[in-house]
Amino acid sequence: MNTKFKKITALVFAFLIVAFLVVCFFLNTKSFTVPFKKLSNGEINATEFIAEVKSSYISNVRFKEEFINVNGFFARVTGRNHYNEVSRLKNGMLTYGQRISYDMKYFGNGISDFNSYLQKNDIDYLYVQAPIKVDKNDTLLYKGTVNYANTNVNELIEILENKKVSYIDLRDDMASTKEDLEKYFYNTDHHWTNEGAFYSFQVVMNYLNEHYPDANIDMSITNKDNWKTTTYKNAFLGSHGKRVGKLYAGVDDYNLYTPKFETSEISLYVPKYKNYYDGSFDEAIVVRKDFIENYDLFNEDPYSAYMGGGFPIVHHRNPNAQSDLKILLIKDSFTIPVQCFMSTAFKEIDAIDARYFTECSIAEYVEATKPDVVIEFINPSSFAHKQYATFGIDRAEKQGLETNESKTEKGNVTIKASDKYAYYTLVNKASFNTKYKISFEDVQFLAGNSECITVALYNSTTKQFVSNFALDIDYCRENGGFEWTVVTPEKGTDNLQILIYAGRHGQTVGNNVVFKNVEVVKYSK
Repeated sequence: MNTKFKKITALVFAFLIVAFLVVCFFLNTKSFTVPFKKLSNGEINATEFIAEVKSSYISNVRFKEEFINVNGFFARVTGRNHYNEVSRLKNGMLTYGQRISYDMKYFGNGISDFNSYLQKNDIDYLYVQAPIKVDKNDTLLYKGTVNYANTNVNELIEILENKKVSYIDLRDDMASTKEDLEKYFYNTDHHWTNEGAFYSFQVVMNYLNEHYPDANIDMSITNKDNWKTTTYKNAFLGSHGKRVGKLYAGVDDYNLYTPKFETSEISLYVPKYKNYYDGSFDEAIVVRKDFIENYDLFNEDPYSAYMGGGFPIVHHRNPNAQSDLKILLIKDSFTIPVQCFMSTAFKEIDAIDARYFTECSIAEYVEATKPDVVIEFINPSSFAHKQYATFGIDRAEKQGLETNESKTEKGNVTIKASDKYAYYTLVNKASFNTKYKISFEDVQFLAGNSECITVALYNSTTKQFVSNFALDIDYCRENGGFEWTVVTPEKGTDNLQILIYAGRHGQTVGNNVVFKNVEVVKYSK
């Protein structure tokens, strides 16, 4: 009887879906007719016609979200545990449809070599393993699910132990049981919740406090009672949920964590878009609260409320933080909320997403910035990206041997107010495969104002920025000077320039600025 009922239910839903598809087709005929007209007129060929129809339907189809929801509901009532590259766990949570096996010796050896390189430079290294949304022993996986995430991690941890590389395996406390997953992960997204991110923040901060007792770390920041939690009910349909619809596994609540303690003068700079935010935690970190408040389940990403999402590199500065411990994070998207919480504790954090960072190698960046500790903080899905195991050590070591310095003292540099971009060219023709350090003592605004000064390595041939950085004025004054070190590309024939702007890039109109005692140092072999 039960089997017969299931068959009848499946037939009814199949009929409804076919009827729904027919209605959708007639309501979206423009997505077909416009490309067809182009094909008939010879404007596009058959391959281009198919691509345009597909793109149009994906981007513009009416009732697309309703179709996803109905189809997901059909998959749910018919008992499908694997659907549209998403798998359902035995507790009803959604996870990746497939996680394959990787060569973990490659990762382990790469990390070990990087650790050795850092040790030679008196820089500490910590590997932090975030869990994937599967319990550590894989007991929640349905039969037929291919997921080697934990197997990969187990192999890597064994290698790190044998090579004596410092690590934290967060799976032990965050993914041992189904209760752990339900506490620390979203039901419909691959990321952990802000509860999970905050717990990992506490663990990492405890490690740093234990290993750097003289770093003056304010551990009261890690007390959850000192943070406010604002709950947005049914506000989040995660990356998995967007593929299968809200009727397959429901919708998640979103809890936003913000400090109860006073924060001010925090700054966040996103070089990719030249976005600069400063002020309190709410002003400088929670920059896309609209992602939560819009309740647009299919088109917004509340996970990106902090910082606005993931970027190749971001710079956190906080002159009012107690600790001077200088941190470089090598991270993936799991670390977005974690680094934001950490920005309240440390004066300087740079965070690199190795998947997208192309300015120079990570080891070269270490040579240029000299952090106190490097923390590699990733989840198992990032093993698909070899950038987390290749750091460009050889070239960085060569740069470390470049001790010949040629200094150009430019004295006081004045940039007059401009009606467009007010800037000064510090180096007109920068050499390739070379390190430059730009420094000055202070900045004086004769007219206008800005929270920061922007410096940039600019390709004047392609009209593109190779690298750029915002010098937070309050932070630099607090720490005794303004300085930026940049490594130019290894080779090329284009013309490179080093520019300094009279304030924040794109907002220099009306600024009349004097830079005190500007110096350019070029390092060569």
